[in-house]
Amino acid sequence: MVYFTGDIHGDPWRIWKLCRKSCLTDRDVIVLLGDVGANY
Repeated sequence: MVYFTGDIHGDPWRIWKLCRKSCLTDRDVIVLLGDVGANY
C-alpha cells in the first residue's frame, strides 16, 4: 500500500506513530509531501 502524508514539521515521531498504527511491512511505501499545497 502507498501512504501519503503532509509536512511532518521536523517531528519524525509522527512517521514512527504512523508506522506503528498502520502495521506497515517492507512492501509499503510512505510518501512525504511536505508543503505541497495541492489544495490551492
